[in-house]
Amino acid sequence: LIEIRLSSLLGLCQEHPQVFQFFFFNIADHLNAMLERVENLISLKPEERVQYLINHKKELLASIPQKYLADYIGITPVSLSRLLKKINGD
Repeated sequence: LIEIRLSSLLGLCQEHPQVFQFFFFNIADHLNAMLERVENLISLKPEERVQYLINHKKELLASIPQKYLADYIGITPVSLSRLLKKINGD
């Protein structure tokens, strides 16, 4: 993790166009991810959100505790556990 003051970063961006490109594309990626998450929270039912997580964010299922995943997709940990069992056929 690197922490840089915004004013210093903007100065670097003026001096080095490749720093600006990195900064810009990184912000664009984060905004796209946030928009995708918000759209999913609004438009998908809880079971569909869990299915989306399984299909598109499988690495998160293996590396993040379920209580945080549940919060990420806007449901309770108990609901996530039940939906995962239902989807997996247990």
